[in-house]
Amino acid sequence: MLRLLQTAAICIAIGLPTGASAQTLPSGIDAVPRLTGPSFLSMGAEEPEEESPLAGPPWWSITDWSKERKLVALNAATVGAIAAIGFIGWDYGSHSFRTANEGWFDPDTRYGGADKLQVRTVPRPTPAAGQVLVRVRAAGVNDWDWGLITGVPRISRLFQGLSRPRRTILGLDVAGEVTDVAPGVTRFRRGDRVLGDLSSHGFGGFAEFVATDDRAFTRMPDTMSFTDAAALPHAANLALQALTLADFKPHDRLLINGAGGGVGSLAVQIATHRGVTDIVGVDHASKLDFLRELGFARALDYTVTDFTRLPEKFDVVIDAKSTRSPSSYARVLAPGGRYVTVGGNAGSLLGLAVWGRLVGRRTGTRLSLVMLKANVEMDAVVELYNSGVLRPRIDSVRPLAQIADAMARFGRGEHRGKVVVEID
Repeated sequence: MLRLLQTAAICIAIGLPTGASAQTLPSGIDAVPRLTGPSFLSMGAEEPEEESPLAGPPWWSITDWSKERKLVALNAATVGAIAAIGFIGWDYGSHSFRTANEGWFDPDTRYGGADKLQVRTVPRPTPAAGQVLVRVRAAGVNDWDWGLITGVPRISRLFQGLSRPRRTILGLDVAGEVTDVAPGVTRFRRGDRVLGDLSSHGFGGFAEFVATDDRAFTRMPDTMSFTDAAALPHAANLALQALTLADFKPHDRLLINGAGGGVGSLAVQIATHRGVTDIVGVDHASKLDFLRELGFARALDYTVTDFTRLPEKFDVVIDAKSTRSPSSYARVLAPGGRYVTVGGNAGSLLGLAVWGRLVGRRTGTRLSLVMLKANVEMDAVVELYNSGVLRPRIDSVRPLAQIADAMARFGRGEHRGKVVVEID
C-alpha cells in the first residue's frame, strides 16, 4: 500500500498547481478438500439583476469553476484511477505488485493460502436433469483454483465472497468415470471414461464425485491415462485458442511468456507441430532446462532479462502471465505483430482491455485477450493426443490427502508443467 500512496503523491506533486492504488470413505460419503477459516449539468439561465442566496448554478456544476479548480479535480480523478488500478492488481499479502511468474501466499491473510484446504466429508451429489455423476480419478491444479483460495486479485472478491470464498470445493480440470446418468442425457452412459473443464459449471473437481452438466465432458481415448486427462482440458483449450487468435504462421518468430506452466508447455508443442521453429520461452531461472527439453530454441530468465526491452522483434507473443502495460508489449512486436494473453494480474488485463486497441492502432500491431470458451477445443485436443503431438508435462502427482501440499507447490511457482491430484 505504501507504493500506492507514493504513486498518488507523485501524481499530485506533478499535476497540481503551486499552492494546491482423502481417504476412501463408505458408500454415499465423499472426501473433498474444503476451504476453512474466515471460511454536467449547466443551468444556462440568465442571472437576475438581484440574485437570491439560492440562485445560480447548483453546487455540482463545473460551469463556473476556475482553471485551477478544474485542474485540481482532473488530477484528483487521475490519482483515483491509478489507485483503483493498483488496488485491482495488488498482490494481496506480498507487499508489492505482482511481478513473479506465479502468485505467492501468506497464511496470515483473511483468505489465506493452501493451508486453508482440508479434506472433509460431504454427502454424495445427486445429478439433476441433464447432468452426469462422475467418479473423479484425477484433477489438475490451475490458476483459477489458486485465485479462489487467496482472493487475488482482490476485485474478484466482489463475486466470490468478500472475506471468504463462497465456493468451498475447488477443482476445474477432471478426469473420471460416469457412474450415473440423469434424464435428458444421451451423450454418455455408465462406465464411460470422460475428461473436462468445470469452470463454466461450478467447479467441484477436488472430490470423489462430482455431478454437473454433461456438456462439460468429452470421452477419453483408451490410450489416455487419467493423469494425462486431468492435465489437459483447461490448459490445452487456452493454448489452442491463443494460437488461433494469434493467427500464427510457420515462419513467425514466437515468444511464450510463462512458458514453464501448463499453457506454455502445451502451446510450444502445438506450435512446433504446425511448423514454427523459432520459439523463445520466458520463465524463472529454475525452469530454463525444462524449457529446452520442451523444444524452445532459447530460454530466458525473466528475473534477468525483460523480454519487452529486447532489441529483437517477434511476430507473435503468447503471454500466460501478463504483468505489464500494453505499450510495453507493442514495443517488442514486429510490424503487424500479434500479442495474445491468456492470464495475468487484473491491473494489466484491465489496461489491455481499455488501451490495447488504441495502442495497437498507433503501433501497427494487435493486442488481444483470450476469453476462454471451455471445452470447445476438446475434440482437437483428443485428436492431437491420439496422434502423439500433444503430451502434457506432469510436474507431480499427489493424493487427495495432500491437496494442500500440491496447491502450495503451485502457488510458489515451483511446478514444471501440471500439478495433478490423484483421487483413489
